[in-house]
Amino acid sequence: MVEATPVVGSAAGNAGAAVKTNRCMACGREFGCGLAEGAARCWCMDKPPGVAVPTAEEAACYCPQCLDARLAASA
Repeated sequence: MVEATPVVGSAAGNAGAAVKTNRCMACGREFGCGLAEGAARCWCMDKPPGVAVPTAEEAACYCPQCLDARLAASA
């Protein structure tokens, strides 16, 4: 299951706003998920397909850096 933790502020500069963070299943880094934050889209939806989406049982994602690395490795 995705570890979503409310935190104050974000890398985008939303100081004082509560956002949810995920933990990367590859490196453990915390990162934001647009869908978990209530947006209609997540940043990962703008990436080219190439890495299998985790199953509902895994329910975890890659951070932007790890997803970029995995996409580059699969190209």
